[in-house]
Amino acid sequence: MKNSFFKNITKSPLKTVCLIGLILAVVFSWGIVLYGFFGGRSISGRSSSGSTFARELRDYDLFDAPKRVLACESQDQIERRLSRLQRQARSIDEQLSVLKRRRALALIDRRYIPGYDKAAREATEASAFSAPLAAVAAEAVMMTGSPETPGLLGKYATRLSQNRFDLLELSAHVLAGNLENPLTAISLSGLENLLTQEFLSLPQRIHRDLLIDDFLLKVVKGDSSAAAMRLNTLLATTPPEATAETSNFLRMGAEFFYDHGNPLRAAELFFRLSGEKDIAQAADALVFALSVVFFRAPASVFGEAGFFSAFAVLAFFAGVSAAFVLRAMPACAPAAVFLAAEGGRTASAGALCFRVSSKSPNTFMKLI
Repeated sequence: MKNSFFKNITKSPLKTVCLIGLILAVVFSWGIVLYGFFGGRSISGRSSSGSTFARELRDYDLFDAPKRVLACESQDQIERRLSRLQRQARSIDEQLSVLKRRRALALIDRRYIPGYDKAAREATEASAFSAPLAAVAAEAVMMTGSPETPGLLGKYATRLSQNRFDLLELSAHVLAGNLENPLTAISLSGLENLLTQEFLSLPQRIHRDLLIDDFLLKVVKGDSSAAAMRLNTLLATTPPEATAETSNFLRMGAEFFYDHGNPLRAAELFFRLSGEKDIAQAADALVFALSVVFFRAPASVFGEAGFFSAFAVLAFFAGVSAAFVLRAMPACAPAAVFLAAEGGRTASAGALCFRVSSKSPNTFMKLI
């Protein structure tokens, strides 16, 4: 019977095609049924989870936890509701929704700060590349004030990559102590940009301190020209008379110029300090400046222009004499500094005039 059935089908190509189509239709139909059963259950599970969180969040808001906190109701009951809500959160936005409600309670009652901090840490560890969660965690750990706060702030600061968190990132670096160690400071990417930004919410004094940190950072990196530009900008806004607040800054600037080839500028800043030790350092700076002028003068000046060489030597010794006057009689400091400065300028002018006059007498006469 079976053999005759298959023989009849194989004899007719049309029957063979119909049989194959029937088998494929059955297989395809079962595939659709199985996919709808398992896949639909998965989709319904996800949608059920989302709707469950939305429903729980709405129920919590109707619960009005802040009002209950003010009424001194049970803390455990509120914490349990928040913990259940956080377990149902899946996306970053849902985590932020829960943390927002925890923060509201922490601002009302400090007993809720540990729960806020713990929840923020867990959410941040689960989403390590989320800048908003890192910002929330940084604020939460600041509120706790625990011994591990500096270490956690240093870790969170590196995750605050969005521009809207620049001030928070800078604050985290400062509180973490990253600016106290020069080696740590130069290793932080983007720190110079943070130090030079004009945050409107910061007082002018704090902004100036940040610019001084930027100057020090450039010095540590070895960028002397950029450091000198930053220092001159700060000095332009510094009062002429030294005060208790500006004395250390002026002394730091004088030492920087002394070490980086500008002793006359260093002497000027030392003299603005007006202390006995500072006057002595100003004298040393002037001696150094005049000796540099003397020894850098070209040999041709002394070989071919005796007048100018003698003038330079006399000017040099005038500067040295002024330095000794500064050491012996601080009261004569203004006149001595003027004498030394003029001596340095005269020595430089003598060398410069000879270099010009040796090429063009007419040009030399114009300079005179």
